[in-house]
Amino acid sequence: MKSVWLRRDGGRSLVLFFSGFASDENILKAFPNEDCDALVFYDYTDLDFEFEREIFDYSEVYTVAWS
Repeated sequence: MKSVWLRRDGGRSLVLFFSGFASDENILKAFPNEDCDALVFYDYTDLDFEFEREIFDYSEVYTVAWS
C-alpha cells in the first residue's frame, strides 16, 4: 500500500482517504478543504506499509473510502 500527503500543514483535523481500484494519489490533487490535512492511500498490491505515526497528533481524524 502506498500513501502520500496531499496537505500537511499542521491542521487540527486529518482526512484519511482510501482510493479505489486503479486510482492513484492524484484522485484528490485539488483537495478543497484548507482547514484540515489529508493523507491518501492507494495501490493495494502490497498491503505492507510504514505507519504514519503523525496521525495520532490530530484531534479529529476522518476516514473516507471510495471504490
